[in-house]
Amino acid sequence: MAEGADDQSLLTGSAYGATIWTDGPGDTANTRTVTGAGDPGVGTVVCQSGSFSTSLCGITVRSTSAKYCHFDGCTTYVIRATRGGQVAIVGGDSGGPVYTRRGSTAATIRGITFTGAGCTSSRCTTLYAERYNSIAGHLGITALTG
Repeated sequence: MAEGADDQSLLTGSAYGATIWTDGPGDTANTRTVTGAGDPGVGTVVCQSGSFSTSLCGITVRSTSAKYCHFDGCTTYVIRATRGGQVAIVGGDSGGPVYTRRGSTAATIRGITFTGAGCTSSRCTTLYAERYNSIAGHLGITALTG
């Protein structure tokens, strides 16, 4: 991320478990238990779960060292992924998990979505996400697993 542009916040008063909500037509499970975390490799097929798209799967990682630039600066060493010209992220999905499915009910966290490109009416064909290892290393955190 651009220097000083971290947009995470710490919320208190909530209880979290090692589960992500997928709730969508792209996944076979409404929730998945997080059993691991780590960066994906190029060619890895991932899913993303967002507030507006619910779950979208079949998204292929094209780069783990991409650069995304906008008016506020550039973010480097991020995931760039596409879904064969289909929608990969919808406006408002930022902050949702990028994950790989493990079995019928488990997931490995791969990153967190932050924007899209190739957009028409907030429906984008390219997904950009922060890599899990970058987030964990930068913030000194690990994914809660169950």
